[in-house]
Amino acid sequence: MPLTELGVDPLTGKRKRKKQRGFKTKKNAEKALALIEAEVFKGTYFEPSSIYFKDHLCEWFKVKKKQY
Repeated sequence: MPLTELGVDPLTGKRKRKKQRGFKTKKNAEKALALIEAEVFKGTYFEPSSIYFKDHLCEWFKVKKKQY
């Protein structure tokens, strides 16, 4: 089970970790771990969320409306 450190949550100060399971082979698990670690290192990793695009868009419009 690959476990990747994602840094520290700025709000809570706790470490953030990413776990993945269900790989058929150790080699597949190691490949997935390497990809996530590369994204974290490059700064391109983002955590998936369960928010719908339409909800995100509504929130974005509210923020933009306040700016103008």
